[in-house]
Amino acid sequence: RPNFVTFFGTVYSELAAEGERMRQQVSADKEKELGARLRGYRNYRGLSQSDLGKHLGVTFQQVQKYEKGVNRISGMRILEIAKLLGISVSTLLGEDSSAEPVGEISPESLGLVRRLEAMPKASRRSATEAMLRIIDAIEGANAEQDPT
Repeated sequence: RPNFVTFFGTVYSELAAEGERMRQQVSADKEKELGARLRGYRNYRGLSQSDLGKHLGVTFQQVQKYEKGVNRISGMRILEIAKLLGISVSTLLGEDSSAEPVGEISPESLGLVRRLEAMPKASRRSATEAMLRIIDAIEGANAEQDPT
């Protein structure tokens, strides 16, 4: 018949193992979130994985692993990446609530934004207003065609 110490030891070991599995899952989820933010800010800055890798002294495959959350990014590497991307470490880590979230930006959208930003301020405002009217018209036409 098992004694109390043996029973308690078994239960404690199982709880500790489950806690470790949960910690690893939370850690993996955080790595994926960090990787997604890295990818978003890298794209926003117009850098390829190869470009970022060259600046960091790693291969594009390593950058790809960082972005997928496969490989953990060291603290010093996070500092280096944030500096290269022109953002704070807290922004890269997702801890800056005042930072604008950056998601996946298509190359077309990024090119459009860059062209707008290169325009003189007065022209940029009228071009932006004209594009918004065009987008509204397209969305309106699509809504009429597909009422679901």
